[in-house]
Amino acid sequence: MGGGRRPGSLCCPQDAVLCVPLVHRRLVAVETLPNTSKKRFNAKNHHRAETGGRTHSGHLLKLHKLLELLNLLKLLKLLELLKFLKLLKLLKFLNLLNLLKLLELLNLLELLKFLNLLNLLKLLELLNLLELLNLLELLKFLKLLNLLELLKLLELLELLNLLELLKLLKLLLTRPDPISSP
Repeated sequence: MGGGRRPGSLCCPQDAVLCVPLVHRRLVAVETLPNTSKKRFNAKNHHRAETGGRTHSGHLLKLHKLLELLNLLKLLKLLELLKFLKLLKLLKFLNLLNLLKLLELLNLLELLKFLNLLNLLKLLELLNLLELLNLLELLKFLKLLNLLELLKLLELLELLNLLELLKLLKLLLTRPDPISSP
């Protein structure tokens, strides 16, 4: 059994991790179990047969460590994915909260617009009322002016009447008495 690889197999060189026979298994690798007719594959004998008597327990240990490392990497990727999913859920929740806040803000803005509109309407009503009151005051003032003018006119008329009466009296007084005249 010489060293190195044998034709027809891909057995591990020194730097390989796995040993896989290509076509056939050597008879050395198969052994008969005692007191039975069953045969089992003996990996250690296979390796010895394929590698010239050397075993590859170091390669199996490397393979085991590599599988553990791969499992650990898968676990880390899964944890990162879970963290990412939780982060996405958190972001969705925060976006939902922001949307709700925005809707509340828009509702508040609508309410403020409505209140401003109400205030504007009240202000317009007040202005209309003030205009009406001013108009009423103006009418009262005009009536008062008219009344004053009317009173002045009446006074003037009375004065004129009085003057006329005085003239008439004077005329009557200055005229000779028809009884006493010859």
